[in-house]
Amino acid sequence: MSVTLLATEWLPLTPVQQDFWEEFTLHPHQPFSIVAHFTRLQGEVNVTALRDAINCTLDETTAFTVRFAEAFPQHQPALQLCPQAKPRLQFIDLKSHQQPVQSAMTLMQKDVAEPRDLRHPTHSACWLIAIGSDDYIWYLRTHHILIDGFGMALIEHRCATLYRHLLTQRDAGQPLGCYRAFQQAEQAYLISGRLIKDRSFWLHYLAAAFPLPCVWKGGDNYGKRAFTTHHCFPDALSSALWHRSQTLALSWPDVLLSLSAAWLYFTLPHVTIGEPFVMWMPALNRRTPAATDVPALAVNTVPFVVTLSAETTLDNFLNEMAHQLRKLRRHASYRLRQLGSDVGLNDQQRLFISPYINIQPFEDPTFHGCCSSRCVLAGGCGDGINLTLRSRSDASALQLDMEIYQQQCAPIQNAETLVARFHHFLHHALQPLVGEQAVIDLLA
Repeated sequence: MSVTLLATEWLPLTPVQQDFWEEFTLHPHQPFSIVAHFTRLQGEVNVTALRDAINCTLDETTAFTVRFAEAFPQHQPALQLCPQAKPRLQFIDLKSHQQPVQSAMTLMQKDVAEPRDLRHPTHSACWLIAIGSDDYIWYLRTHHILIDGFGMALIEHRCATLYRHLLTQRDAGQPLGCYRAFQQAEQAYLISGRLIKDRSFWLHYLAAAFPLPCVWKGGDNYGKRAFTTHHCFPDALSSALWHRSQTLALSWPDVLLSLSAAWLYFTLPHVTIGEPFVMWMPALNRRTPAATDVPALAVNTVPFVVTLSAETTLDNFLNEMAHQLRKLRRHASYRLRQLGSDVGLNDQQRLFISPYINIQPFEDPTFHGCCSSRCVLAGGCGDGINLTLRSRSDASALQLDMEIYQQQCAPIQNAETLVARFHHFLHHALQPLVGEQAVIDLLA
């Protein structure tokens, strides 16, 4: 079912891949930037069809065939598509274990924690773990240099479609897109007029926010967490978020991103009220046909500027932020590494990506005849404070992962205390009839 094209030539890395390569060379014994998901399937699982669907999906995911070497002119890192690098599906039977779920979690967490050598031929792993007669875990691990979180979702949903096709003979859908075409489009952008326009936009947009802080990629505290916590929000908050976004005719992810930014603005100790402060967010960066359905590292990290006064009202802020975000996303192809170079950073430095707010409204894949749920085990590392908010596409099942890293510019409170304050703020900000109130008053 794979129609992806393979190539034997060496291709240069994209700017974002170069950052991950340098991170690896500076920290070869750390498991930074590992991406790992698992999907649990319970019910009438057809193991033969599931195995076939997973294997077909692996065949279509050309990113899993990438291998790296310093083979380009002047020994620069480059990549090549090599079919032998594709991971093989490994079947693990834990049904006889006294606690099979815990045994499976231990195996997966151990795998995530192991450092990965990007010069090794294979960078990914794929397991099917039996934990009961009708209970299975599909585990997938790779590296961020190959695939972003949306790319992982593409793989999972493609596998679910193929599984349904094998069981029902319904439409098999379209194969995953061609990785080589995506890589070529990324290189074409680097010599395009779009890049020149995007560079001009970002330099003008960020002029009032310079200088931007940076981080040494080889620093001792690089990627080391100080706090991490997980929190599930009540259904009532998700419902309030949905209704507020409908009232304002805005997308609920943008409303949630804006509220998160406002809370951070008034919470972080190194922010001066009334002054511009730079925060960061992911941009899917999949507007071109070459990137739409390709499991690849398409996502970009882009800055956005937040300025709040003590008088700024909630609805004015939300509407202004929504307008700003739409404008920024039109220029989201300009990579973080290029922006860093523009402000004078060298290869040992990059911009300090904090605070980072990541909204992920991704539906779990639906496997025919099964109850399925997905879990993100690893999604890479960060710099200062990260808020990752995951939910379904209708804002239900909203969850927060908050991570605070040792590189945070200024000391802040325990993460559990911060989560409680964040929940309190969202609850008040999503109440009816508060749109004309000052944002700062909703923190009380």
